[in-house]
Amino acid sequence: MMAIRFTLLNLGEMVMKYRYLSKVLISFMLIFSLMFTYVSASSDVDIQNDRAKALHSLGILKGYPDGSLGLGDKIKRSEFFTMVVRILGLENSDVSGGELPFKDIDKSHWAYNNIKIAYKHGLIAGNPDGTIAPNNYITYPEVLTVLVRALGYEEPKEGKWPDRIINLSGNLGMTKDVNIPANKQVTRGEASVIIYNTLTVNFK
Repeated sequence: MMAIRFTLLNLGEMVMKYRYLSKVLISFMLIFSLMFTYVSASSDVDIQNDRAKALHSLGILKGYPDGSLGLGDKIKRSEFFTMVVRILGLENSDVSGGELPFKDIDKSHWAYNNIKIAYKHGLIAGNPDGTIAPNNYITYPEVLTVLVRALGYEEPKEGKWPDRIINLSGNLGMTKDVNIPANKQVTRGEASVIIYNTLTVNFK
């Protein structure tokens, strides 16, 4: 297991130098998630448990101090942004120079560096009022938007929001095994399933 983590860290460093290797990293992670997780899910809860355990084994989803994964808890925007940064192998990248342009976060926030990385790589854009709302719970369309950007796909311009991003994500296979209302705040378990699905989607 230590050797696997070492390899993942090395791949993450390579992604910083050669962005096309992001796809290699994603594929590598998916292979190992399948190796360490026996998928025999028959319900939404079973599926969430299986997918979350796979992400946890790869260090993408972190547990609580009591050892639980809190899959029924809603996930904050800062937590989700951090997970996406991790699947791209960017968590330890250099964030020196400049500050985030959002008025509701400063360097004392635990996820400041990861949010800065996400902003630098165009994964997040913030709200029209100049905020990023790091401690707010993230909604289903917001989750899909960040992941679509991570994959390099263009956000649809035609159609109503959020239908257009939900439809694109569905066509890509990102929403398999989830049934979430359009503006629902997403749980850690639901986010795990969506991220797991995203690991199977080719980069644009």
